[in-house]
Amino acid sequence: MTNSRGTALRNVAIELLRPQGAVRNRCAQVIRDQPLWDCNKPNKTQLPVHYRLFETDEIAVEYWNIGPHAILRPSDARLSTLVGGLNGIANVIANGAAHMVPQAGMVWLLPESKAEFQAGPDFGGYFVALTFKDSALKP
Repeated sequence: MTNSRGTALRNVAIELLRPQGAVRNRCAQVIRDQPLWDCNKPNKTQLPVHYRLFETDEIAVEYWNIGPHAILRPSDARLSTLVGGLNGIANVIANGAAHMVPQAGMVWLLPESKAEFQAGPDFGGYFVALTFKDSALKP
């Protein structure tokens, strides 16, 4: 990968070890020659914002934008979620423990972790979240 511009290039690569089944574009053109499907993209001027970029039978990939003072919770707290910081910093509180997610940092949220992302007064950030659909705790 090359960057011919004078701006920062941020790339997140995650290798999924199992075949994922049907892949669907949601609010981003990830799969070529496939239309966007069921995109419920909110107005970006009202933060926090999160929406699905694409999904497979096993995962959902979301874009999160957390503005200053914002609090955002994962879409489905029953499932495992991997969150990567693309730009900015957020404080994550899960089961009473606090963790910082810096730019290029990651945090793994286990099922039922009751997590929330809190931005400070002067910062927010952009994040990508992978939710694993088959990760709910079994009774």
